[in-house]
Formats: sequence, structure tokens, C-alpha cells
Amino acid sequence: MFELMNRKGMIPIKEFAKRVGVPYTTMMYWVKTGKIKGAIFEEAPTGGYWLIPEYAANNLQRPKLGRPRKDPSASKQATSKRGR
Repeated sequence: MFELMNRKGMIPIKEFAKRVGVPYTTMMYWVKTGKIKGAIFEEAPTGGYWLIPEYAANNLQRPKLGRPRKDPSASKQATSKRGR
């Protein structure tokens, strides 16, 4: 395709997303927020594309889903304040 896309050890973001089993849109979010180390953006006549190092699949740490659990002691304080 493009000459620069043939960088050794780099793969397009869509292929990387398929390999790690993550939707393309999620992968784009992770790249733009800096969660994927070593990703580079290459300019092209049609806009550009992201390339990600193949080794990043081994080091990928997925963020935990959902919100953090509440502190149990904080909920006890809240109920004791309501009982007043």
C-alpha cells in the first residue's frame, strides 16, 4: 500500500485491534490517549494512519471495566448521618 506502512515490526491499527480482540474504535481511543506505547501516526495523501509495534500486543494492559468500588467505611458514615 504505502511505502511507509512496510516498517519492520509495525502493523496497522486495524490489524492490531483484531489480534488483541479489541474493537477498532476502542483501540483508536487508547492510541489517542497514550495508552499504547510506541504508536506512531504516519501522514498519507488521504489523511494518515496509525502504526503500532507488534511487541505492544504482549505488553498491552487493558483498563479495568466499570467504576471503582465504594469504600465500605464511607457508606457506614453516610447511614449514621441519616439516622440522626
